[in-house]
This record gives sequence, C-alpha cells and structure tokens, in this order.
Amino acid sequence: MLLLDTNHCFSIIAGHPLFLDRLRHVGWEGILTSVVVAGELYYGASISEQADLWIAATAIDRGAMLVSADSDFTRMREAIDLVITDWTRS
Repeated sequence: MLLLDTNHCFSIIAGHPLFLDRLRHVGWEGILTSVVVAGELYYGASISEQADLWIAATAIDRGAMLVSADSDFTRMREAIDLVITDWTRS
C-alpha cells in the first residue's frame, strides 16, 4: 500500500510523465492519500509543517509506505517508524 504526499499528488495532477508511468506500473490498487493532502492541494501548502505530522500518522496507521519528496519526513524517520519512497529519484 502506498500513501501519496502532496508533492507527488500535485505532480500527477500536473501530468508529470515520470509519476504517471510509476502509477501505471504499480496500478491504482493500494494507492491512497489523506484528507490532509486534499486540504493542502485545495488551500495551498502554507499549512504543511503541521500537516506533515498528520500525513505521517496516516501512513503509519494504514501500514502504508509514504510516497514523498519532502525532507521533513526523512527527519521524522529518526523518531518514528515511517517507511518512505521518493518517485523523484530512480
């Protein structure tokens, strides 16, 4: 199961070929995001610092790997059990 963070969802919405290829490769089954990500996409990323905690909590609660390029999550991994992958890197 993969939980998409705001930056990756935005890249998919923007039609970025790398992200669309990755989605085709992994398939839609097991792809999820959170209401927090939806809020960031709708209202802008100005709330992102606190939102990152909620997104990480959602990934942990769902047993999902977080798909994100946000360095805040990398720092969080030192304190919590959070599995992250970044589709911006091969």
